[in-house]
Amino acid sequence: MIPQSSELESAAFWRDGFLIRRGLADQDTCRILVDVAREHLAGQLAPIEYEVDIQYPGAPENADAEGATTSRRLLQAFSRHDQFRRWAQSKQVVETISTLFSSPEVSLSQCHHNCVMTKQPGYSSVTRWHQDNRYWSFDEENLISVWLALGAEDIQNGCLRVIPDEHWLAQKLNS
Repeated sequence: MIPQSSELESAAFWRDGFLIRRGLADQDTCRILVDVAREHLAGQLAPIEYEVDIQYPGAPENADAEGATTSRRLLQAFSRHDQFRRWAQSKQVVETISTLFSSPEVSLSQCHHNCVMTKQPGYSSVTRWHQDNRYWSFDEENLISVWLALGAEDIQNGCLRVIPDEHWLAQKLNS
């Protein structure tokens, strides 16, 4: 069982803009989620975003190019399978977010990046440094993204990287 976020973790989260919590999903849950994602990829179960659709550096040039069917994201993860819903609404996830917001009431948005990122060999494109808030159109800025690594993540295979304290940059620039 994962303990609730401590005061030190909460302070670090608000200072740095991220928190790494290991164990928010056990190995069996991760294996099940990977199996579901692989099944949906093999069947090309829509909605899927392909690398060719976004045209980031390294993506195939057009729909006729080699690698054009390389998936980038399985979209709508929450409605895609009950295993994704169970994890997103799990006690560990909800308690972690509730503690960080110091509020028992949290809502799960299905707007942006409600997806399974599917880095594929050969044609997966590079995601450059960015702030996700550019995708969001919410009246309030009290949003937290939760990201679950379903496999080994490192720089060679395109892991998520963050820059501590940069979450305040847009707010600082707009002041």
